[in-house]
Amino acid sequence: MKKPASLLLAFSLTLTACGGGGGGGGSTTPTTPTPTPQPTSTMDEQFGLYLTDLSSNHILPGYQLLADNASDFASKSANFCSLNAPSEVDLNLLRLSWLEVNLQWQTMQWIKLGSVVKENRLLRLQFFPDDQNAVGKGIDSLLATQQTVDVMYVATHNAGGQGIPAAERLLFANESLIAASNRQKRCEVLQAIAINIADITEEVNNAWQPIGDNYINQLLSGTGDFSGRKDSVEELVGNWLEQLERVKDEKMLIPLGNNAPGLPAETEFYYSRTSLASIKINLQMFKLIYSAGDGHGFNKILENHLGQAAIDVAMSDSIDNIIAKIDALQGFLDEQLASVTGREQIKDLITAMQDFRTILTADFVQATDIYIGFNSNDGD
Repeated sequence: MKKPASLLLAFSLTLTACGGGGGGGGSTTPTTPTPTPQPTSTMDEQFGLYLTDLSSNHILPGYQLLADNASDFASKSANFCSLNAPSEVDLNLLRLSWLEVNLQWQTMQWIKLGSVVKENRLLRLQFFPDDQNAVGKGIDSLLATQQTVDVMYVATHNAGGQGIPAAERLLFANESLIAASNRQKRCEVLQAIAINIADITEEVNNAWQPIGDNYINQLLSGTGDFSGRKDSVEELVGNWLEQLERVKDEKMLIPLGNNAPGLPAETEFYYSRTSLASIKINLQMFKLIYSAGDGHGFNKILENHLGQAAIDVAMSDSIDNIIAKIDALQGFLDEQLASVTGREQIKDLITAMQDFRTILTADFVQATDIYIGFNSNDGD
């Protein structure tokens, strides 16, 4: 998809000229007026530019790529399970396909608007946090049934056994898909789950795309689910804040625990050890959300339209600080949770996220005159 060039905010200058004659036959030198910039657009139009660029640079291509990756994972799962004697290389290639789905999902996870929050799709796609072991119970139930497990069976049973974490369990945990005594049943379940993930992501993508149900038009125009373009922006910023809290509290603070080695089993992707990689994607997205993918972002609205360059600098610096701290964490999250140095780095990162939250919920919302409603992260 070709990304449009970033829209530029135009200003007109109101010039006034003055002059006149004085007495005594002398002449006066005309004074040069000080130009007064007059923005030609309203705040509503500024929000429209932000929504357009965020949609073009992130939301629409992001959901499309997620659906494409999920479809590829379903295809690769079928191919793997058709092999009579798959090798470790074959399994690792399938695991890599799962990882591509998951990391792309992490770029979109922050959005809780439209079809993804309907029909329990959020939890069906990723059941997390999983305090009651819904994923494990869901997988055990699917493996134990004597019925043939197809996508219809999966889609109507335990939500924990339907999505990305369920596929992770089959690919990375317990018995290998290569050597398991019930390999055929495990493959049957994996293929059904992979198709289910592909179906859900395609439903969400189709709902957003202009050639589909065109939910994107509601977001851009501030109609349908929204009372105006300002409301569209407020919902997105609210989603951003929810993701900040989710990453800070559920993905980091809970596994950190009180002492080393923490609670590694409470991490988001314990079996594949990809929790830290997922968190990095989550936090790197903050810059994209803020800048609308290097388009007409909040940075330009603050500096050029509102004359609030200092707040833009504070927001940008705080985001950069978060990204620098998460990028400094290397290896696996369970290793960092067990390390004195790693635990201090995680605590420093959490503090940086708390500092950003303060700026976001105070100076930023005051400058932009938007209201952030805070919803729970329960996926309803």
